[in-house]
Amino acid sequence: MPKIILKNNSSQKKPKRGQELNEEEKKKIINKTRAQQRVKMVNHVWTALGPLGLQQTWNEEAARKGKKGKNLFMEQTFFAYDPDLHIGMFNAMHFSTGKLLRLRNPFLVNNEDGSYTLAWQVNAEGHVAFLDDSLRVIVIRESNPDIFIEIHNLDTRRENGQVTFKLPEKKNLTGLVHLYAFFTSNDGVNFSPDDYFVLGHHHVK
Repeated sequence: MPKIILKNNSSQKKPKRGQELNEEEKKKIINKTRAQQRVKMVNHVWTALGPLGLQQTWNEEAARKGKKGKNLFMEQTFFAYDPDLHIGMFNAMHFSTGKLLRLRNPFLVNNEDGSYTLAWQVNAEGHVAFLDDSLRVIVIRESNPDIFIEIHNLDTRRENGQVTFKLPEKKNLTGLVHLYAFFTSNDGVNFSPDDYFVLGHHHVK
C-alpha cells in the first residue's frame, strides 16, 4: 500500500521594502508557485507508481510517442493536483494508459450488503482487447488521498463481464470513494487506459 507523505516547504520571495507588486506580477508569482507545487506532486506520485508496477505502462506508451514516461504522466495528470500538495480533482487523475481497449460501457452498482459490482460489455478486438485480459482496480478515499489501495484477488478477466468486491476495511479512510479500473494483458506487458468512478460515502465504524 504505497503511502505518500508530503510536506509543503515552498517559499516565496518577498518584495524588498518599499517595493510593491502590481496585480499582474502577483498573479505571475502565484501561478508559478502553483505550477512548482504540482510538479513536486507529480514526482511524489510517480514514485508511488513504482511499487504498483505502473511506471511501466507510462514508459512504454511514452516511448511510442517519443517521450519520457514521467513527462507523459505529468501531461495527463497535471491538474489533478491542488497547490497544497494533495490530489483534488480526482477525475483528472490516472493510474494507467496504453494500447489495450478500456472497459466497454462500464457501470458500477452499490449492493445492499455493502459490496460493489463493476460490470462491462465483453469484447475482443484483434491485438487490442483479449478475453483473458486481467482487471485491476485502484482506490483512493477522499479522507486521505495520499494513500493508494489496490483491490487484490479479483481474479477477473475481460471475458467475465463483471466482478463483485468489497472495499478494504480501513478505519482511517472514509468519505467518497474514487475508483480507477483498467485491464492488463495476460503477460502483464500491455495496459489499457483507466476508467474512473466515484462512489457515495462509505464509513467504516
